[in-house]
This record gives sequence, C-alpha cells and structure tokens, in this order.
Amino acid sequence: MPYIDESPTMSPQLSARSQSGGGDSISPTPPEGLAPGVEAGKGLEMRKLVLSGFLASEEIYINQLEALLLPMKPLKATATTSQPVLTIQQIETIFYKIQDIYEIHKEFYDNLCPKVQQWDSQVTMGHLFQKLVTPRRV
Repeated sequence: MPYIDESPTMSPQLSARSQSGGGDSISPTPPEGLAPGVEAGKGLEMRKLVLSGFLASEEIYINQLEALLLPMKPLKATATTSQPVLTIQQIETIFYKIQDIYEIHKEFYDNLCPKVQQWDSQVTMGHLFQKLVTPRRV
C-alpha cells in the first residue's frame, strides 16, 4: 500500500512570504521559467504523485467500508431469529447504503489503479472522476 504523508507541509517561498509580511505575490515557478521539456516532465510527475495519493486514499476508504460490511452480514442473519441483536430497520439505518457506496468506490479504484500504474502523458482519467460524481440512486 502506498505511503501517505499526512503531516502539514509548506512551500519555503510561501513560508518566507508569510513571515516577512510583504504583500508581493511570489510565483511558485521561477521568473526565468523552466525549459519546456523539463516543465512538462515535472507537471506529469506532479499529476502522477497527486493521483497516487488519491489512489492510496481511495484504498484506505475501501478498506474502511469493507470493515463496516463485515458485521452487517451476521447482524442481518440474526435479525430474523427469535432474539435479534438489532432489527432489520436498525441495521438498515446504521449501515445505510454502505454496500452501494462500497461498490461505487471499488469500481472507481479498480479503474483508476491500472491507469496510475501505467502512467504516461497519454493517460486520461477525467471520465472516471465524472462517473464517480454523476448523481446515482444511492
């Protein structure tokens, strides 16, 4: 599983600006710019890094949803017995749409993972994000 650094970070340029109190805006790119090939390569690497972090977050989320699904099945099985732990209505309230949410995010992860692993400048994935946010009957 990829490592996610959750510690707060700050750009040295932004840090210097906030401490000096100056109102001048500082560009994250040097004024002289970068060579076109270098800039494109850095942009491509940055996109891959962002998407790798997104993929890692999605994997964590899916694992957490799976952990929620584990107790749901036995609870549903006992709901029809003479001494249920919870009623069907309570189970549906507690685990509202968890299975549907899990399936949506699992499909998204399964489609995103190979694209991030085989990353190059030709890979497109906007359609995956659009599909994720398209209103569904969840």
